[in-house]
Amino acid sequence: MTEKYAIDPGLIYRIAAGDPEAEKQLFREFDIFLKLGFIVRARVQVSREEQQDLVAEIAGTIVQLLRAGKYDPSLGSLGSYINGVARNKIREYFRSSTKQPAKSDIEPDDLPILQEEEEDSEEVRERFAVLMKQLSVKYREVVIARYYHGQTISEIAENAGLTEKQVYNRLHYALRLLKEKF
Repeated sequence: MTEKYAIDPGLIYRIAAGDPEAEKQLFREFDIFLKLGFIVRARVQVSREEQQDLVAEIAGTIVQLLRAGKYDPSLGSLGSYINGVARNKIREYFRSSTKQPAKSDIEPDDLPILQEEEEDSEEVRERFAVLMKQLSVKYREVVIARYYHGQTISEIAENAGLTEKQVYNRLHYALRLLKEKF
């Protein structure tokens, strides 16, 4: 993943400081989703849907690592760093494809709407409903099945005709998006 121009270190520091606009700017300016799509399609021969799930997972990992300050621009290019993260996540994908999905690090209790003690619960519920409608159908369905209907990951996978890994990835990504937007 070669870059046409160098990354502004200030942008990386803004991301580490928690600036969501800096994250959007980084992904937009460097076409990270497009580049990750090329990497995944070249290395992972699965359905387009699974590839998209893997791209989303890799992008989420990149954001988490940048927020945690794990990238140092003085040690190498952002492209090399992203390639390394993608390579590691692809290896992890192949290693875990036969195993049960790991427990998500984002729990429903992290989302205010799922906490009953909320003071302005009606306002919160309305806001959450708007955010849920903004999710694409494939993500919205797994959240509803899991947290409103109480289905297990296995049950959702069976009902939707997906692998457990796909359900886990969709659920994890949807909860992360909801938490960020909330």
